Amino acid sequence: GNTNIPALSLVGTFPIQTTNGEGWGIVYHPQLDQFIVSDGSSNLHFWKLRSSSDSDNDGDLEFDLVRTLPVTRRLSLESSWTSVWRLNELEWDPHSNTILANVWQQNHIVRIRLDDGKVTHQYDLSSLSRPSGADVLNGIAAVWDSRTTSSVDQFWVTGKLWSQMYRIQLVDN
Repeated sequence: GNTNIPALSLVGTFPIQTTNGEGWGIVYHPQLDQFIVSDGSSNLHFWKLRSSSDSDNDGDLEFDLVRTLPVTRRLSLESSWTSVWRLNELEWDPHSNTILANVWQQNHIVRIRLDDGKVTHQYDLSSLSRPSGADVLNGIAAVWDSRTTSSVDQFWVTGKLWSQMYRIQLVDN
């Protein structure tokens, strides 16, 4: 085996505070100093890590649920706002201060406003080729310039059992 792989040590555990007690996706929002978590429902959950001075628990991490944000979209200008279910993988877009989320078992990513949970754009990624037997779209990561530590308004996307990652730019029409 590879002896250069560092060992992991458990720092702490905490109970998941979401609509259904599950965690599907998580992203850190540095401007809010909060974690945003999906659970497969139509809600995003905002958590703030409690400072270690506020906690007496040995090794247990404590988060405070700051708010729960229902996510909705309209299919047309004439239609009403409806819930977006099965929110999965998440990424923060620092250029627009929005959250990108894939919808489980769908070939698209949605852009979500943080103030009201409204979907502003839906991006169709069905044109990305994937091998036979590959599973769902399930990975989004912002591209960062390591020299400047700033993002470059592009994203890496991939999926379960995909043999490739794709570097894309999301174009708002």
